[in-house]
Amino acid sequence: MTNPYIGPRTFTIEQKNLFFGREAEARNLLSLVISERLVLFYAQSGAGKSSLINTRLVPQLQEAGFAVLPIGRVSGVLSKNILQVDNIFLFNLMLMIDPTCAEPSQFAHLTLTDFLAKLTSQDGVHYSYDATASPPPAGEATMPCVLIIDQFEEIITAYPERWQERQNFFEQVNQAMQADPMLWLVLTLREDYVARLDPYSYILDHKLRARFYMERMGYQAALEAVKKPALEGGHPFAEGVAEKLVDNLRQIKVQGQAHTVTGEFIEPVQLQVVCYQLWDKEFGADNPRAKIKNSEIFSIENAKFQLPSPQPRPSKRKSKIKSQKSNFGVVVMLIGAAMLLSALSPFIGILIFIVILKIWYNNRTVNS
Repeated sequence: MTNPYIGPRTFTIEQKNLFFGREAEARNLLSLVISERLVLFYAQSGAGKSSLINTRLVPQLQEAGFAVLPIGRVSGVLSKNILQVDNIFLFNLMLMIDPTCAEPSQFAHLTLTDFLAKLTSQDGVHYSYDATASPPPAGEATMPCVLIIDQFEEIITAYPERWQERQNFFEQVNQAMQADPMLWLVLTLREDYVARLDPYSYILDHKLRARFYMERMGYQAALEAVKKPALEGGHPFAEGVAEKLVDNLRQIKVQGQAHTVTGEFIEPVQLQVVCYQLWDKEFGADNPRAKIKNSEIFSIENAKFQLPSPQPRPSKRKSKIKSQKSNFGVVVMLIGAAMLLSALSPFIGILIFIVILKIWYNNRTVNS
């Protein structure tokens, strides 16, 4: 039987029936995107932004009558065959939307407005740029189209040497939205980079004012994410067991305390990894109606808390310090002896000085 948990990966649109716990966020984000042509969607790293987009936002927008372009990114690896592009961020975005393009060099000097105007699709899922395509006649009704750019913090983190092209990127985005009133845009990024976009907000007509923040996963959401995939897979949790597992997953360490305490949030990736391993280890097709009981959760607890702690590497710091102190004491005594004996015999003083130099040199060699 297929494991209903995905582990440490992002949910795809094909796995939308296994994605649970974020229904309220999905409804609110969909409402905002429909009502606002430009939306900034942000959350902490690992909160599940991409999974929410793939499994909820994209299919729900399509159901609402929107065409959704392939999800784009502004980072990538520039081919050696392409020596120069006008805007590296726009170039990568075009390649993500049309990854099957036979001649990527045609995007090197293309504006975003012209690129979007000549995108064609046979199935509404895969899109390609056709330089010979004609725009629809003026006044003809067209379907609203949504462009989603994921991990948009890359406009800041990628290509720091080409920072001058960021402003042009926002200018071209604004021009494209002005040229096509049926174009919507969703930018998703980590919350710690939101403020870095503020200096560019004046360029956009919509000023990045429509923003949606997704909280980290709470208890009830995590409970759904644990229970419902197991039910779909034919191995439901026994009463109280999923609650026990979620409580275990939200244990946090507090500085200065020996024991963990129950925190407010759960890491979605950790939840998926634990549930995936539990399912993979305990169940198979030969036991399709077995319930997940406390014994399985206890085995996970034991595995989690009884793993041997990593042995610390032998520290050379103490031995170095001890050696340094020992050598330092010897050097001090020899210097004192040299000062006394040199008064009686310069020759003996010179010999002791040579010994001091040798000890100092050996000490440096050992410590390095």
